[in-house]
Formats: sequence, structure tokens, C-alpha cells
Amino acid sequence: MPLSEHSNAQQARQTLADRLREIRQRASLHGRAHARACGWHPAKTSRIENNRTAPSADDIRVWCRACGADDEADDLIAFLRSVEGMFIEWRRITQTGLFSAQQAREAVRARTRRFRCYQS
Repeated sequence: MPLSEHSNAQQARQTLADRLREIRQRASLHGRAHARACGWHPAKTSRIENNRTAPSADDIRVWCRACGADDEADDLIAFLRSVEGMFIEWRRITQTGLFSAQQAREAVRARTRRFRCYQS
């Protein structure tokens, strides 16, 4: 369970990065031009798009404003908040180690009568 929650959070953060890249590309801005329009160091746009740095709510507002997509900022910020919530939950679950999280799933495993696996 916890490992999948972490991968879900990572996947959601990647989705946010991809959406921001699409907005920038739709505005026909290259990375450096976008960073300049935002008043950022040129690497910041790249770090956000490649999911190395999570954007803040202010970063998203500035990003959308530079791309002429102000109407998309609120939805992206709401999505950012849900992603942050996923990471907070992950940290809470793993705070005492994975053992307790694994034990929480022991009852499900004990009731399981048949395991099915698929391998291509």
C-alpha cells in the first residue's frame, strides 16, 4: 500500500509537470523565454517541467500568466494541493517505518485465498 501511494503521488506530480509544459508549448514559448517572462533563472522552468522541483502556488500563477493561461491557474493550484496532500500522507505512513504500514495490510493478506499474477 504505501509504496503504491508514493508512486501515485510521484505520478500525480509528473502529471502536473506535464500539464505545465503543455501550457508553455501552447503559448509557443521556449524554456529560456518562458523563464525570462517569469523573471526566473533559466533552469527553473526546466526543473519544474522535468519534475525535479515541485512548483509552488505562486510559481503556477506566474507560469500561467506568462503563457496567457490565467484561467487555468486555479485548477492547477488545486491539483498541486492534492499532490502535496498525497506526499504528506506518505510521510505520515512511513514516519515510523514501513513495518507498521505493512502490518496494516496483514489482515487482507491473511484473508486472501488465491493470488493471481500476470507476466507478459
